[in-house]
Amino acid sequence: MSSDAIAHWIENSFIAHAMAASVWVYPVVETLHMISIVVLVGTAAMFDFRLLGWRLTRMPVAELASQLRPWIRVGIVGILMTGPLLFSSDPDRYLDNFYFRLKMTFLLSAILFDLFVVRRLRSPRSTAGAAAQRFAGGFSLLLWAGIVAGGRGIGVF
Repeated sequence: MSSDAIAHWIENSFIAHAMAASVWVYPVVETLHMISIVVLVGTAAMFDFRLLGWRLTRMPVAELASQLRPWIRVGIVGILMTGPLLFSSDPDRYLDNFYFRLKMTFLLSAILFDLFVVRRLRSPRSTAGAAAQRFAGGFSLLLWAGIVAGGRGIGVF
């Protein structure tokens, strides 16, 4: 099935019609998406600042990760619920938008980096040194900045 066929199917779905049925639905969903992004990126930035040694340096990395976990989950759930709804409103526009593809590339990279690198640093048994933590924190911040910049580009271009 081609991307055009998938986009056409999504455009004609119940969800896409529900998104277009009210003047209020899209703005409310978009607002919830933005709040979810702020929660997720904000908590990720707090953790990355800790890895960089810029903030909360007296708190062990694993303890901070544990305290931020509920907020990260709220952000992820919010994004996973609202993102596809926004996409369904005009899939052709999103699929053809360079910034949407850029955002999705950064998002996939951030998820993979978190799963394969940062997850190990969050462990109470982590033996990673300061240099590894700084690298991970800095690289993670760059990925999250790319996600935000890509998202902003979608709205502008």
